[in-house]
Amino acid sequence: MERAVMYFFFSYSRQNNDSFLRDFFNDLNTAVKELVGEKNDAGFFDQKGLEPGELWESELEQALSQARVFIAAVTAGYVKSEYCGKEWAAFEARLSAYATAKNVVAPPLILPVYWHPSEEPLPESIGQRQYKFGDPKEIYNQKGLKYVYRLKQRFEMEQTNFVDALAAKIVSLYKQFGNFDQQPTVPKLADLASPFTHTAQTAAPGVPAVEAKGPKRVRFVFGAAKPGEITGAGKKNIQPYGAGGGEEWQPYFPGAKKIGSIARQTAALDELNLWSEQLDITQQLPIQIRDAENQRELVIMFIDSWTAGLPQYQAILQSFDQQNYLNCSVIVPWNENDPDNQQNNQQLLGALNATFQYRTRNQNDLYYRPLIKNEDELRKQLVDVLVRLRAEIINKSSPPQGNLPTNGGTRPLIEGPGS
Repeated sequence: MERAVMYFFFSYSRQNNDSFLRDFFNDLNTAVKELVGEKNDAGFFDQKGLEPGELWESELEQALSQARVFIAAVTAGYVKSEYCGKEWAAFEARLSAYATAKNVVAPPLILPVYWHPSEEPLPESIGQRQYKFGDPKEIYNQKGLKYVYRLKQRFEMEQTNFVDALAAKIVSLYKQFGNFDQQPTVPKLADLASPFTHTAQTAAPGVPAVEAKGPKRVRFVFGAAKPGEITGAGKKNIQPYGAGGGEEWQPYFPGAKKIGSIARQTAALDELNLWSEQLDITQQLPIQIRDAENQRELVIMFIDSWTAGLPQYQAILQSFDQQNYLNCSVIVPWNENDPDNQQNNQQLLGALNATFQYRTRNQNDLYYRPLIKNEDELRKQLVDVLVRLRAEIINKSSPPQGNLPTNGGTRPLIEGPGS
């Protein structure tokens, strides 16, 4: 039996999927249900957290074809998300098909919600729609609805008023456009492109671009060897390294999060709003980090302690350690619940100290943070490092120039907060 037509589809960026966002959906879902006396969920909220490549498109397509209203939690991360753009494009295509079939103007069934401010200009497809409600001076129109949820006790009335008004709007549109269900299909998500691709070129009128302050790009180095290489270091359980190490490494195994996902999700948070790329550990790595520094781009290196002791990796990392970089920090996740780590604790710490000799001696926590013991702490430390590195770049009018010495150089004099 097919699911009944839904009142709304809730579209959001996975980078923004936190307790505040879930509270908002739950509040809105409850408010709509109470208005119409519905027992089942009124909205669709994909909370599976599936990553691209897994087969969930058909479920999303079905929900997009059944929902009467499309709610989008607008953030900088939302605009950057290819899949958010595909969801938007699918529902918009359904609206266009309906308008053509009925020879009418497309109904206003896409409702963007101003969730968090963005320094980037919004695409015209978002900005041309009303994405702020009521008095422009309301706190949620000034600082975004997430701000209201963060300070729930202070802004409880504003929060309730917003949710109630939006729920009433959804129900009103649901009743007004009952025949929208006659256009029940959407294109395949795989066949659609995000309408947000050229955000800067299609900025919405009246939504000015704000000049970005400091670096807007980060390059990640995922220093985790391949499973076959790790066995050579003496580690018995190689499951945390997945099929190929690198970004597939799960530093807090059996926790399911891969280091690549943790890093990219954190970089895309609204308070950071960073585009991310990847650098591999090759002989060119020190030069590539220097190039990134000259381009005012950040670099974060995640290092597995087992990998740090492997000769083919250690030599490159030692060459890196002999240099002073304004833009680069090393972070070492540490799983204290891993039996192999427990049994080889001193050996692993010795490998780290030998690999990052100068950074361990200098003890500047902006450039070297060892033994981060859980995922939550890792995310917090990563945010802190990125914010501080960005501040360093902003405060230095001319990033350091110079060639890398071919003989390994001398001990770096790392400057900055904490030195």
